Amino acid sequence: MASTLPSGDFEPKTEDLVNRITKVEQAKHLLSKELQGHKMQYDAMTKELDELNGENKHLQELLDKKQETLSILQLSSDKKMSDNQRQQQLSETHNERIESLTSKIQEEKLKRRKQRMELENQLEELIRKHKSLCELHNDKRLVLEISQMEESKKQLLIEESEEKNKLAEVVHAAEQLRKDGAAPTAEDIFLRSAEAMSAQCLLQEENASAQAKLEAMSERHTHSQEKYKMLMNELEAARID
Repeated sequence: MASTLPSGDFEPKTEDLVNRITKVEQAKHLLSKELQGHKMQYDAMTKELDELNGENKHLQELLDKKQETLSILQLSSDKKMSDNQRQQQLSETHNERIESLTSKIQEEKLKRRKQRMELENQLEELIRKHKSLCELHNDKRLVLEISQMEESKKQLLIEESEEKNKLAEVVHAAEQLRKDGAAPTAEDIFLRSAEAMSAQCLLQEENASAQAKLEAMSERHTHSQEKYKMLMNELEAARID
């Protein structure tokens, strides 16, 4: 087929083909370069996209953590707010109870004070009456009785002393007569008798009884004074309270 073509027509066509091929090769090379450039851009963009995706993932994780922390803080804030409200309610309740108790305490203090004043008045009246009774009854009567008992005691002691002196004189006289050889008289016989001894014992018993009565009266007087002093101390303690 090539042998049938004229030589003059073949050369231009060959050259044209070569030019076309050259252009195609150039275009192909250019396209290859462009394709390589696009591929490099694609790879770079893909890498950048991966980095952006990684950063986005990291940011999303941070966002999730921040949101979780925010939720925890919100719950904690709500709990604290609820606790504060509850604490405020409790505080208000406690304040109301404290005010109520304070009011009751004040009322009780006033009541106790009134009762104490009434008790002090009653106690003062009782002490006044007791003092009057002590002054009119105990002091005067006891002093009078003690004085009478002391006089009785003195009188008994005098009588006992006189009786003892008389007995001693009679006994001495009887002993003297006995020494002189005289016969015992009726008086000597009486002094040695049981009746004389009984009389002497009776005098001693009366003296002891008078002494016991005197001591009892003195003890009653002392007890009355101590009781009066105790009542005065209780009154002073009540006034201090």
